[in-house]
Amino acid sequence: MVKRPSEKKRTLRNIWGSLLLVLVIYLISYAFYVISFRNENQECYALNGTVDVSGYDFYTDPSPLHLRGDWFFYPSEFLPPEDVLSRPAPGLMNVPGRFTKSGYDAFGYGTYHLRMTVDESAPEVLYLKIPIIQHASKLWVDGNLIFEAGEPGESIEADEPGIAVTIAAFARKGETIDFVAWVSNYRYYKSGFSNPMELGRREVVVYPNIQRWLMVTLVLGGMLFIGLFNIGIYFFRSKERINLYFGLMCVFHFTRYAFGFMDVDGFLFAG
Repeated sequence: MVKRPSEKKRTLRNIWGSLLLVLVIYLISYAFYVISFRNENQECYALNGTVDVSGYDFYTDPSPLHLRGDWFFYPSEFLPPEDVLSRPAPGLMNVPGRFTKSGYDAFGYGTYHLRMTVDESAPEVLYLKIPIIQHASKLWVDGNLIFEAGEPGESIEADEPGIAVTIAAFARKGETIDFVAWVSNYRYYKSGFSNPMELGRREVVVYPNIQRWLMVTLVLGGMLFIGLFNIGIYFFRSKERINLYFGLMCVFHFTRYAFGFMDVDGFLFAG
C-alpha cells in the first residue's frame, strides 16, 4: 500500500514550489533586462552646483545622462525658481543621497538648484526620469513646474508626504537649463533623491523604462498569483495556516511595491 504524503509535507512542498517559481520569474526577467536593455551609464558629475554636458551627443548616445554630484542647497528655505538665480547658496547637497550624507539633519526641508550647460544643437524637447524623492517634492525646469509628489511643507503639520517615479518632457529655453526642487521630509529615515535623475532624448529615457516596468509588472503579477493561490489552498483544501500566512505575505508585498510604497524599479534593478 502506497503511503500518501502528509498534509503538512504537501503544504511545505507547495510553498517551496511557489518560492522557486518567484525566483525563476525574477531571474529570467533580470537576465532579459541585463542582456537587452542595460547600457553603460553616462555619468555627469556636478561640481559646486553646475555641470557642463555640451560634449554629450543627445542624438546618437545610446544611454541617458545620470545627473549626479553637488547641487546648490538652501536649507530651511523654499525659494521660487527665479530667486535662486540671484541668491548665493549657503551650502551644497550631494545627489543622490540623504540629507545626512551632506551634513544636514535627516528631518527638515530645503531648495535644491542645479545649473546645466548643453550644446546649442541639443534637442529642443528633452525627457527627464525623476526618481523617488523623500518624502514630498516639487521640481521646476527653467521656471516651469514639471513634477510634484505630495506637498512640501515648512513643518510636519504643513507637509503632505507623497512619492512617485515619473518621466516628464520639457522644452529647453537655451543652452542653460536650471533645475530647482523643493524637498521636505519629517517622517522617514531616508531623505532626498533616492537615485540620480536621467536626462536624454525620448528613445533612451522613455522606451527602456517602459520595458523595465513591464518586467517589474511580470514579477509582481507572479507574486500576486502565488499569494492568491496559497490563500485559495487554505480555504478550499488544506486548512494549514502556513498557506494562509504565506499567501497574505505575498499579497502584502505585491500591494506595497505595486502602489508605490517602495521604489520597485530600484528594488529590482538597483544600480
